[in-house]
Amino acid sequence: MSKLLAMVLAVLVGLSTIPVAFADSMAPEGTITVQYVQINAIKATLSISSSGLAQCNGVIKPKSSGDSSSITITLQRKSGTSWVYVASWSGTGSGISGASASGSKSISSGTYRVVANGKVGSEPASATSSTRTY
Repeated sequence: MSKLLAMVLAVLVGLSTIPVAFADSMAPEGTITVQYVQINAIKATLSISSSGLAQCNGVIKPKSSGDSSSITITLQRKSGTSWVYVASWSGTGSGISGASASGSKSISSGTYRVVANGKVGSEPASATSSTRTY
């Protein structure tokens, strides 16, 4: 009986490591990669010039050309432990090129990020840029 129990435990321990074995090898360590059905990729980016102009971009790409796409990007500023709205821009598209949105905004000193919320067909997705401090 103890040999059977040991064998069952060994199998369970072995099975518990399977998700690690199939992790996305291209993602940086500590990154969670979401797998979508209709969405190939969604990305948000932020750059800030030396004069304080924030350039915000977002793109969403479908896996196939049969779906419409939409995206809204929102520039946010950190206030304490919260993020507050600064500005937003939207875009729509169809086909394999997906949708993109971009905009720029003069900002004051602080820490900023861009959040992209998009959809391909009926599938939603979101992405957040790295933070930037001006």
